[in-house]
Amino acid sequence: MLTGLWIFYDIDADQATIKELIGSGERAYIDPRYNDSSLANAKLVEVIDRCHAYLHEDRPSIFEVVDMLWEALEQVHNKIESETETESESETESES
Repeated sequence: MLTGLWIFYDIDADQATIKELIGSGERAYIDPRYNDSSLANAKLVEVIDRCHAYLHEDRPSIFEVVDMLWEALEQVHNKIESETETESESETESES
């Protein structure tokens, strides 16, 4: 979802080995730079991290995931609006 790559893309393994890795609590590597690259990417990393919790009771339901994604979308939208308004104000001030 975030990278477009397969889970454990860096390991040359068959399905059975990947299932074993997941079953033993191993998590796929997510480059920490995604947290700093954009608000949208950081929010997706948060959702993925929650979904990859080892204990199933610690994972969000699909409804919680949908809520988290809607909330993330709203935050990204608000940030873009805020940045657009700031740019417009700066342009107006420079024209004066």
